[in-house]
Order: sequence, then structure tokens, then C-alpha cells
Amino acid sequence: MFKKVDRYLWRELWPTFGLALLAFLVFIGLELVLSLSDALFARGAGAGEVLRLLLFKLPSVLTLAIPAGVLLAVFLSLSRLATARELLAFQALGYPLRRILVPFVLFGLLTSCLSFLLSELAVPAAESAYRHQLLSLLYRGEIPSPQEDVFFRGEKGELYYVSRYQGNRAYDIVVYDLAGELYPHQGPFPVVITAQEGRFSGEELELLGGRMLRFSRDGSLEEIVRFDSLTLRVGEELQQGLLAGKTPSEMSVRELLARVRLFSRSGLDPRNLLVELHSKLAVAAAALVFALFGAPLGVLLGRRGRAAGAVAGFLLAAAAQGLFIWTRTLARRGLLPPSLGAWLPHILLGGCLLYTSPSPRD
Repeated sequence: MFKKVDRYLWRELWPTFGLALLAFLVFIGLELVLSLSDALFARGAGAGEVLRLLLFKLPSVLTLAIPAGVLLAVFLSLSRLATARELLAFQALGYPLRRILVPFVLFGLLTSCLSFLLSELAVPAAESAYRHQLLSLLYRGEIPSPQEDVFFRGEKGELYYVSRYQGNRAYDIVVYDLAGELYPHQGPFPVVITAQEGRFSGEELELLGGRMLRFSRDGSLEEIVRFDSLTLRVGEELQQGLLAGKTPSEMSVRELLARVRLFSRSGLDPRNLLVELHSKLAVAAAALVFALFGAPLGVLLGRRGRAAGAVAGFLLAAAAQGLFIWTRTLARRGLLPPSLGAWLPHILLGGCLLYTSPSPRD
């Protein structure tokens, strides 16, 4: 009998979820169009180009709309069941309320898994295409490199500074070799290398038109060597990881973990990467959290009718999304730990869940 009840509840959930998801997609899509239209239309972009941008942004928007759609679908479904006295009928037949809510929780788990697969398989490539399309429309020409003022450590512990990086070329380069590893035949004394330009090729950086300044142990300048070309080994992983121009939103969880380890080894602050990593996981888990939170709360609100469930679902989904954006911004600014900035909304909803869960006798 429980399987029949489960199938009945699932048939109640899926159509409602589809309508709720469509509503949130339209709402978020309209907001995105309004934010882009003035800047793009002023630069001569057509409706087709704006539509292409929306299609590229669709996977990312879906990951945000799925949790909100789950919450609204749970509220609406339970409101209808409560209004029609079906929940009361199930309980009168001996089915505990906790067991009746299991399909709603499983529905949240399934949609969380779908959201995670979407964020891993579709979002990185779509976000990269969206960024390049947007920049090409805004600049109507060569897309400027977003990489400027980059610091990183080399394989031998030397510190690199690159003022600007575009394609495989770097400009205004300074290399600090405090241990003298790049100039070992002269002893372990600090060396500073400057160059106006450099080219990356595989694991090597070829510096063009530069100078090598060697210092003594007490800091006095002992030698200046000018060179037309000097090749340093930096490692292909460093070049791709630090200078490839891929933003955190364009990376999968696996890529973010690898980039965090790379930044930590290179002496760079991985805070933004950690915030993005935890945010991806938190957004994927949001559908399950919303189902766990929304199911017992939906039972309480269901007695007031479907309208109350719909209004409460929209308001709570919007509040949760706003809280997530706010805490993530605080984490990026260093006011919250990266993990807390992403998971704090879920923690707060979990606290509310303790007060809304049905009692053991239900």
C-alpha cells in the first residue's frame, strides 16, 4: 500500500515542480534580460545575440531555480493534500505523517543529484561561452585578458610577478630568486630578473630583453647582466592554472580542488576559489535541504490553503537565495570563512527544521 501512496505523491509532485521551475526560470530570465539589455542594445546587439546569451546562462540559472522550484512544489503539493483532507485520510488509515513525507525528501535528494550533475557537466562550458560572448559584444573586438598583477611561485621557490598576461605572452615581468637557485654557480645569493616581455611554451617561460641583478648576502648589488633571451622552467601546470584566464564559475569541483592546491603551493590566497567550491556544493545540496525543511513546514501551512503555500514558497525561496548571495559576498570579502559563507543558509534552515518537524507520535 505504501508503494501506491508513494507513486500517488510523486505524481502530485512532478507537474507542480515543472510549473514552479518554469515560473522561477521566467523570473530569473527576465531579471537577466533587464540587466543586460541597456548595455548590449546601446552597443548594437540584436535580440538574437541576447537570446544566445540567455541560452548560455540557462544551465547556471537552472541550478539556482531547481531548489526554489522544489520548495514551492513541496509547499503547493502539501497544501493541496491538506486542503482536500487527503493527509488526514492517510493518517486515519494508519500511515504516519513522517512516512508520508518520505517521497518529498527523496524527491529533494533526486533533484539535488540532478543539480550537481548539471553544475559539473554543463555549467563550466556554458559559463565560459557566456563570458566570451558577452565580452565580444561589449568590446566589439579583441577580448581583453582578465589576468593582471599576478604573483606565483615557481618550481624552485622563486617568486614571479606578471603585470599583464594575454594569450601566451606576459608583459612587465619580475622574478625574485631569494635563494639563488636560478644563478647557482655564483653562490646562494639573491637574484632579481626583469623583462619587458615573455613567451610561455609548454613548461618554459622565455624572457625577452631583460636584466639579471645579482646581490650579495648583505644586500649590495654585485652584478648586472643584460640578456636578449633567457628561458626559465615554470611548469605547465602553473601556466595553465594561474594564467589561463578561467574564472572560478567556469570550473568543475575537481578543477577547483586542483586550483586550490596549486594556489596554496604557489603562495596565493585561494579564498575566492574556496568560496566558489563550497557554493557549488551548497547550491547542489539546496534542493534536498529545502525538501527537508519545506515538507514539515508545508504540512503546517497547508491548513491555510494553497494560496498561503504558494506565497510562503515564493517568499522563503527568495529569502534563501538572498541570504545565500549575502553570506557568499561576506565570505569573499573575508568577513566569513569560505565554508560558512556558502553553508550558513542551510544551517539556519536546519535550525528551523528542528522546530517544524512532526512529533514522533504523528
